[in-house]
Amino acid sequence: MRNLIKNKKKKGFTLIEMVAVVAIIGILAAILVPKITGYINEAKKTAVIDQARKVAQAYETAKMKNTLELKNGTTNEISQSTSLYDALKKGDANGNTTMKSLIADDALTNLGGITNKKVTIGHCVAIVSGSDFEIDKDQVLKPNSVSNVATGK
Repeated sequence: MRNLIKNKKKKGFTLIEMVAVVAIIGILAAILVPKITGYINEAKKTAVIDQARKVAQAYETAKMKNTLELKNGTTNEISQSTSLYDALKKGDANGNTTMKSLIADDALTNLGGITNKKVTIGHCVAIVSGSDFEIDKDQVLKPNSVSNVATGK
């Protein structure tokens, strides 16, 4: 009977081998999860910066192409204190370049979309200039978290 047990091959892992594998996986997870989370947060912030850059460039382009007086004699001045909602709803039937004509409606999801009345052009300019900011759990900019927001023209 003893010879039968000795000749039988072992199959499977021992308990010690299983514990060692689980411990190694746990150590790797403890090291990698915070790094991956940091990369994800940085990617979300980069998306906000990209969208803020689009707004800032559209603002500068519209400001540069349009003089204070439009072709029909009216003024359509947009300042940095103007909300994105107000700036993007101003269309122009006279052929003047407007911010609405320079930015697609779906391009501002991380800034709260075009219906967000709290985010201003000044917020976007400040973000592009390197100001600190925060995003919420839905990956949308928290307007109150942006530092150094200008309100001038």
